[in-house]
Amino acid sequence: QKLNSELSSTINKNIERFREVEYIYREAIEKEREKVFFKRPQRTLVSIPLLRNLHPLKTYLYEFLSPYGFSFPIVCDIANALDDISGKQFFSSTYRIIKDRDLLIITKRKKTIEEEGPLYINEDDSIIENHIKIEIKKFPKKEDMKIPSSRMVACLDMNKIKFPLQLRKWQKGDYFYPLGMKTRKKISDFFIDNKFSIIDKENTWLLCSGKRIIWIVGYRIDDRFKVTQGTRNIIQLKVID
Repeated sequence: QKLNSELSSTINKNIERFREVEYIYREAIEKEREKVFFKRPQRTLVSIPLLRNLHPLKTYLYEFLSPYGFSFPIVCDIANALDDISGKQFFSSTYRIIKDRDLLIITKRKKTIEEEGPLYINEDDSIIENHIKIEIKKFPKKEDMKIPSSRMVACLDMNKIKFPLQLRKWQKGDYFYPLGMKTRKKISDFFIDNKFSIIDKENTWLLCSGKRIIWIVGYRIDDRFKVTQGTRNIIQLKVID
């Protein structure tokens, strides 16, 4: 104050200018975020090719990811892994990021597979609503009946299954006979052929009769349990959003 009587006024003006600079900075960050972030059900996707166009990358990436609880050192690790193979995972206390091909996939940290199942469907159940919602109907086969084409519906030969049915997550070594095939296929190979991401694999349920997989829920039934001309009774399972 003794050297500069205008010091207080200068500091206040600088504070106001810094606030305006921060506003411009936040606007720029948000503008770029909208270009590279894509919201999807239960996940957020971040385009790696678009990220690479941003400079300085690590600063942008930190501003994008800090709301999810990721620290700057972890963000630096993520930035350094953009050119690595798929499958690397990074964690904050509440979120997980998976590097998958040309995307970063952001999801909330989930329960373990052990905490998510298995679930059971008894013979008298008409609906289950735990982790996944499935409607169950049973009826005699009619000559003019058309099998629904939706992947979210499975029509199976009632006489070929045994209750209780079990819903569980994928395990190493699992296999089934895909509809239309007479040879078995590993579930892991089915995932690869259909380009499942790590998240897709984790979110997929398998419907089992005893130890046999009868439906990759939402994707493909097992050929051994399909409805045929000799089928008398049908069980229909429908995934409800």
